[in-house]
Amino acid sequence: MPALMEVDVNVSADGVLFLMHDDTLERTTTGTGAIADRNWHYISTLTVEGPDGTRYDSPPTLASALAWAEGKTILELDIKRAVDYDDVVAAVKQAGATDRIIYIAYTSAQAEKLHRLHPHAMISATLDDPGDLDLIDVPADRLLGWTGYTEPDTKVFDELNAADVEVIFGTLGGRDSIDNRLAATGAYDYYADLARAGVDIIATDQPIAAYNAMKKAGLKTASPACGVIERE
Repeated sequence: MPALMEVDVNVSADGVLFLMHDDTLERTTTGTGAIADRNWHYISTLTVEGPDGTRYDSPPTLASALAWAEGKTILELDIKRAVDYDDVVAAVKQAGATDRIIYIAYTSAQAEKLHRLHPHAMISATLDDPGDLDLIDVPADRLLGWTGYTEPDTKVFDELNAADVEVIFGTLGGRDSIDNRLAATGAYDYYADLARAGVDIIATDQPIAAYNAMKKAGLKTASPACGVIERE
């Protein structure tokens, strides 16, 4: 099943890059305290803990995650606010992982900075309104367009498709997410409808259901540049 994996890049007090969503340790690990106040020696002794109490390995470093992903998936790197872009770019280059990652940018300024630091890398930028593509100083062949997770906008999809920018649309989120609505009704064909509307990558918490919907609809899933749907 062709898929990307989004991961959050955080940094310990002594500068070690590792994967962690929160700014504190309590919710997802056996540790306590703010990440900004904890060095890697402490964090590396912790165990990741799921919402049901299941315990896993210790939090992985970015370097180990990049090594693990080779040949398996493409990592989308969501860089947390405390983290220096230069350090992440250096880690990606050191791992030889330029063609195996996508940087996530929430503003055009972030996207442009990442492009200056790493011109050959792909960047997922927020392009959720018509005309947004004209306002960002990054070549189209280095961009993916994040178009939101509320209502699909086919005008935006068409604009990005015309520029050969792969379209990302999210069905994930909170209790009112599209994923949850589809799970409640069983209307998984909606994932295939998104693909037909011009979406290349679906950001979902239900990847198996989305994949099965594509397969049922006869849509060919593939990994072209970094997408989900192979267009004829």
